[in-house]
Amino acid sequence: MTSEAMAWDTGSRNGEETYELYRQSMADLYAVEGVPPEARPSFYNTTVMALTAEGVVGRGRSSGQIMRRTRPYVGRSAIDGINLLVNMAPLVGDCAGRDVRSRPGDVQIRDLSRETVSRVASVDVYSLLIPRRYVPDILLQPSAHGTVLGRNTPAGRLIAGHIRILGNQVERLGDGHRRAGLTAALAMTARALGDTRSLDPETRASLRLGLRWRAERWIHDRLLDPDLDADTVARACGGSRATLYRAFDPDGGVHRFIQKRRLERAHMTLHEGRHRSVADIAEDHGFPSQSHFSRVFREAFGYSPSDVRPGLSPDFPFPPRNGRMRHDVAVGWLKTLAASH
Repeated sequence: MTSEAMAWDTGSRNGEETYELYRQSMADLYAVEGVPPEARPSFYNTTVMALTAEGVVGRGRSSGQIMRRTRPYVGRSAIDGINLLVNMAPLVGDCAGRDVRSRPGDVQIRDLSRETVSRVASVDVYSLLIPRRYVPDILLQPSAHGTVLGRNTPAGRLIAGHIRILGNQVERLGDGHRRAGLTAALAMTARALGDTRSLDPETRASLRLGLRWRAERWIHDRLLDPDLDADTVARACGGSRATLYRAFDPDGGVHRFIQKRRLERAHMTLHEGRHRSVADIAEDHGFPSQSHFSRVFREAFGYSPSDVRPGLSPDFPFPPRNGRMRHDVAVGWLKTLAASH
């Protein structure tokens, strides 16, 4: 099975129509309640999702609501599996009698075969829906349902960061990377709950890819930090220096990757024509001298920094497509995966 990515933004619709379409499209996943009639004219929803052979990756924003799966509802639902989610808004609820409260950025585990109710003042969520047959046994135990891995814990911070990167990059990633991202999320969450089983080579490769994603994000956000090095990146992203090096082996290691990104940033600065000297730009981007900067710049691009002329850099946005909500497409996909087993 190949993956498909889709996006929609219903903000331009009449709010009451948006609410009704949203409620219907969610019908086999969660019963949507708690939106009073007076709030429906301003109801909104924006969603991006990708369908893969291992499940669904989603990123969504919507108005406040209650999402519920009762015992009769679970019995009627045609989907079964695990929902891993990171809500960037506070959430309170109940999972089979267990009180659940999470802060923005916490990781939450929902077993779709069990009762659950969630109340949010607004929806700002990263969500993974994975069919049961792909889920490690430890995540299917009754005690896992409703578990919250806090953003202030190493495991919670690591898994939340991974899921958020996966959700933010979902339209840009190929099928293989999406599937690996789901596999890595499951493996990390299982480890956080105490799973000590040895990992197969495919899962190890997925975890290595996940480590690379987190490291790339960390490097991007701190690219001009003079203290940025492999040890700092490894500690921040939850991996050893050796594992991190293997993840960046195609680039010649972490140091070479950082240098390449700094060169790209310096090239962009030169291209934007900020009327600054090459020496100043070299220093700002972490190069010890103008001569060193010029040498590695020429090696990377085939010409010297002084040859770069100001101009406009292209931008490649991924705008949502207007249209009716299709959460039902994700549900249908999950049904297909279950039937194909």
